[in-house]
Amino acid sequence: MHTGTQTIFGSISERLTERREETSFDKGVRTFTWLMIRFMVVMVCAVFFIVGMTKGDWLQALLFGLSIAVGLTRRCCR
Repeated sequence: MHTGTQTIFGSISERLTERREETSFDKGVRTFTWLMIRFMVVMVCAVFFIVGMTKGDWLQALLFGLSIAVGLTRRCCR
């Protein structure tokens, strides 16, 4: 009688818990993701300050900047 890791489900769970080696694709995706995050932070800050300075309503500028961040995230992750 097989029990624990000696069963089919046990061997599957053992393989799922192993740390897999990072591929070049994984590294590329991570690099691109951080690039997009930095781009979005710069864009949100720029929009926030430009709208805040021109309109004078800083709360509206903050909300508009956040909406830009959401829009960029939705567009990027489709």
